[in-house]
Amino acid sequence: MTKTVSLMTLSDELSSEVATAILTKQEQLGLDPRELLNIVLRVHGTLRELSVKSSQDRYEKLSRYPSARI
Repeated sequence: MTKTVSLMTLSDELSSEVATAILTKQEQLGLDPRELLNIVLRVHGTLRELSVKSSQDRYEKLSRYPSARI
């Protein structure tokens, strides 16, 4: 049996939504576009780190049970 991995993770979807929200409010926020880009990149990086940590935690919990398929 092969495992299928989604190319679009939840963190990617959230990053996209946050980026869209920030960039559509660019004029209202009155920030330099480079600063907005830095915010978007920080949000994306943080979400990716949380996603990786969550996957690692899930793997560790499942690996404690011999009958669990990973």
